[in-house]
Amino acid sequence: MFSLNDPIVLWNNFFFEEIPNVNVALLRIFWGLIYLMSALAMYKDYELYFSERGVYHSYYWRASGAYKTFNIFKYIGASDSYIKLVFFAFCVSSMMMIVGLFSTFSIFMCYFLWTSLNHRCLYIFHSGDGLLRLIGFLLIFSNAGEAVSLDNYYAEKEQLSGMGSGWAQKLMMIQFSLVYIKSVINKLNYGWSFWYGGVALHYVLRNRAMIRNDLPRCLKKGPIILFASWLTVLTQIFVGLGVWFRETVCYASFSAIAMHICLGVILNLGFFSHTMMSCLILFVDPDSLQQFIGTYASK
Repeated sequence: MFSLNDPIVLWNNFFFEEIPNVNVALLRIFWGLIYLMSALAMYKDYELYFSERGVYHSYYWRASGAYKTFNIFKYIGASDSYIKLVFFAFCVSSMMMIVGLFSTFSIFMCYFLWTSLNHRCLYIFHSGDGLLRLIGFLLIFSNAGEAVSLDNYYAEKEQLSGMGSGWAQKLMMIQFSLVYIKSVINKLNYGWSFWYGGVALHYVLRNRAMIRNDLPRCLKKGPIILFASWLTVLTQIFVGLGVWFRETVCYASFSAIAMHICLGVILNLGFFSHTMMSCLILFVDPDSLQQFIGTYASK
């Protein structure tokens, strides 16, 4: 027999039980590295994308809905000196986030500045950058600074064995899983011939703007393209659901890593693959993670 109270108990156990902080702390480090690499990559072309001389003048930006969003540029303007200041602050905040110095503040600053850059020029960002923004917001409310951080070092706390409420981490895990599930739903909405008939992958592999390393012609033939299309869809379903079960989480994680390495090698997707693979750290068994880091740190 089931009790009416059982769903409430399950809800509380899932979202509010105390869990080790080490997983979300490592995600903080990976997220900080991705923020830093993204900032350095974008800064090289800041005139093209963010300045008044670029492709998206502030006049058009102010006339768009993006001007009404959470954005620092609507308060400081879009002059070159302020753009450089934003990138400098972003890089400093990213490095503070990596080492765990004033963790909550540095995570918030990275989220705020990354969101501002996203909303200043929407056309150069993709869904992976959106995930960086969403997970970055949840990191603010997590215990990401309570392990593997300078904050812990100066407070003379344990670096690996700390425990805390896991609701923010669980929301990140749900968001990660939904990325794959929603991707499959979107493919279904495109229709049979477009994705499941291999048409989408056929055009992507022949789009010079998206290709990082061109494949040999023999790998672009119809049966292989069709097989790769179906394999992508099945892998996304498996990863989106398999990461939640103890028996399949390892297989799902390795499948996701293999898929994103292939995507990163073949397609020019920025740091999308790095972002998705970093999220997998949330699903690693924390006891094994603590043991691994402790063994490595003691050498």
